[in-house]
Parts: sequence; C-alpha cells; structure tokens
Amino acid sequence: KWVQPVLVAEISFASLTPDEQFREPVFVRLRPDLSM
Repeated sequence: KWVQPVLVAEISFASLTPDEQFREPVFVRLRPDLSM
C-alpha cells in the first residue's frame, strides 16, 4: 500500500541525468509553509 504525502522538502542537486534523475541530491530543509 502507498501512503499519502504530507511533507514537502526542499532539495538541491548538482544536475539532472539524461533520464531526468537527480545527480548528487542533498536535503536542504522541510517546508512547513507548503502543503501537498
């Protein structure tokens, strides 16, 4: 079963791969001011 998303996170990354995946992703912070 899947869960419903409830948190929004800000991330940074070096670049995107050719298949649009994050390269070297880093968690920056939670964004309580935003909701799903």
